[in-house]
Amino acid sequence: MWSKIRVPGWRGAGLAVIAAVAGVVVAPGPVGSAAADTRPAAVSCYYICDGTDPNKAVFVTPDERFIPCTNDARTIYTHDPEGTGYVELRYSRRCRIAWARGGLHGVMIQGFNADGSFRTSYAAGGSDHIGVTAVVNDAGLTARACIFYPQSGGQYTCGPRY
Repeated sequence: MWSKIRVPGWRGAGLAVIAAVAGVVVAPGPVGSAAADTRPAAVSCYYICDGTDPNKAVFVTPDERFIPCTNDARTIYTHDPEGTGYVELRYSRRCRIAWARGGLHGVMIQGFNADGSFRTSYAAGGSDHIGVTAVVNDAGLTARACIFYPQSGGQYTCGPRY
């Protein structure tokens, strides 16, 4: 059975075309090198979701119901190494996306390929307000959340990969 995840701003349709049209089509379960992923099988919008606002990412059921990806999101971990701020790694099992939330001085999500090499990152926050990053694809890949600490030389400190 095919399922779709829609990303705002994409128009068009078609179950046979992936990532080039409005209705991004995905197959259930791991694909390619994702077979080593030990987390439960789910769907993903793959690389097309990179950079999407987690509050706007939507899973579309086979009967065309729209379910926000944040509905099943959970906090994988909270990272607070200095006790002065925190960052959470958030994850949607249904959509297979991850993002970072927290920090008063900035947060970042980093995405990694299946072989462990760096893939992409998105930062948010700063100016003394809580940040929520864009999402990264997490289907068979890993991600980690980082927090910016200006008092420690202005560097990001990151939690473990998930």
